[in-house]
Amino acid sequence: MNTKNILSIVISYNDIKNTSITVESLLNQTVETKIVVWDNNSKDQTPQTLKKLFGDRIIVHQSSENAYWAPAINAAFSKYYEGEQILHYSNNDIYYPNESLERMIKDLIETDAGAVGPTGSAMGGAQDHIFHNPEDNSKIDLITDFYKSIKSRPPTRASSLVGACMVMKTKTWKFMGPLDNGMPLGADDFDFSIRVRLMGLPLYVCQSGYIYHVGHASGYNNKSTWSEIGAQSWAWFNKKWDGFYFNELEAAKCLWNHEYNHNWDYGTGWMDEESRIKVWHKRGVNYDGSPIH
Repeated sequence: MNTKNILSIVISYNDIKNTSITVESLLNQTVETKIVVWDNNSKDQTPQTLKKLFGDRIIVHQSSENAYWAPAINAAFSKYYEGEQILHYSNNDIYYPNESLERMIKDLIETDAGAVGPTGSAMGGAQDHIFHNPEDNSKIDLITDFYKSIKSRPPTRASSLVGACMVMKTKTWKFMGPLDNGMPLGADDFDFSIRVRLMGLPLYVCQSGYIYHVGHASGYNNKSTWSEIGAQSWAWFNKKWDGFYFNELEAAKCLWNHEYNHNWDYGTGWMDEESRIKVWHKRGVNYDGSPIH
């Protein structure tokens, strides 16, 4: 693939150390990508430092305001998309081993998925590598050998993907529409996952594409903002999808399963009682989560 086929969007805010590591690891990938760093009005000289470090190898956009997460990704795609076939967006606190992006894109194409996310550290759910592969815990620090050992692992289905890192075809993005700006910091990934599944497209985890994710690095000194804006995001998510799930148990299973089960792909809150009972019985549980004997 050449650089015209992949658009990588990285969102940064007051975290030049991790952002520079993320960018450098993307520049060292085995596939070329057009890298756009959308900086959310950092006060630590992030844009100036990135330009000094990487020059014209990347695009640095200095926003006049903090657009947070989803609105920033939407704005970056709108401004810098030039016909690329693949969209990749990322937190600014991820180290990408050299083949990780290539492996994720390979799984995306071969599975015809709506989106693919990596396995890794600080990911959670179906993407929590050590939870699912505890035998790898002693190998992860030996990057070269570890990456060779997981190269042939096939992708696995998931009910949802963590928004810290995703790859998808841009035609999927354009058909689905942008991320919901009503969820500027949090819940956007669950909303995205539901929307993709409602399009009839599967979600996959790239088990061969391990990434090292710090997790919430930009929010370390902004806990009040994360709490306030995050609460607003989740409030809108709950209002938007009110009635889609019958109860909180169903929502949790549909969105956060460690093991994929197609019976949990969709909510039943909108069904009539008879239809809902059939689906829940097929899942093998009652409304309260107790098993059906």
